[in-house]
Amino acid sequence: MTFVAVIKDEINDIMGLDAIFDDKRVLAVLIAAWTCTICIIFICIMIDDASPFLSFGPNPQTVLFGFKLDTWTKWSCVALYTFVSTCIADFTSDSVGPWITNTIQDHKNAYLPYQKWTCVCIVQTFSMYAIIMGTIHLFVALSQIDFMLLRMFADLLVNYYTTRRFMQFKQVDAHKYAMHLDMMKGHDTVLVTHQKQQGKAQAAEDEMEVVSPSLGMQVVNPHYAPASDFMEPSDSDLKGLLVK
Repeated sequence: MTFVAVIKDEINDIMGLDAIFDDKRVLAVLIAAWTCTICIIFICIMIDDASPFLSFGPNPQTVLFGFKLDTWTKWSCVALYTFVSTCIADFTSDSVGPWITNTIQDHKNAYLPYQKWTCVCIVQTFSMYAIIMGTIHLFVALSQIDFMLLRMFADLLVNYYTTRRFMQFKQVDAHKYAMHLDMMKGHDTVLVTHQKQQGKAQAAEDEMEVVSPSLGMQVVNPHYAPASDFMEPSDSDLKGLLVK
């Protein structure tokens, strides 16, 4: 083991970086605390300097694309645009973005739902939309805090819907999730739960068993068990487990 590897392991052990990286709940708490801290610091600085960014409603000091937001009509138009455009951007990003990654760019997927020229047009349209809207959103969000809050509200609203849709057919099972990660990493071991008799009580124990890589996904998927005729002779121990 090299000196750099030893130092890296020591840092990971001291700071718990591996635990933070793997447990998204801990990471979410940390970034929430960091966000609140930074917001408080900058708000205090802007209050001390009487920054126009903290204003709500029309303000003659706020300039967006060269015009002043000094009337309720101008402010209302920008506010309406901010809310609607953010909803559209989040909805489109959560729909088209994963589709491009998992359907177009993923080499493991060999099928397309549309013609190839249609897929190219969708990707190019999304790219142009993201560039133009991203530029406008940046200037609007940096003009006043009320527009940033409107955008945040629209983000949370749409993301709640899209996240619920993504999780619609998923089950909460940390044990099987760990098994799935092991299989995706190419490990040839999976966790199999056995019921062992201990006197009058039965206790579930997690043990590691080596199984054929070709049968790994069948073990991970409890709703599918391969026919015993298609199993390799080396998988005889696994046959009985899957039949049960």
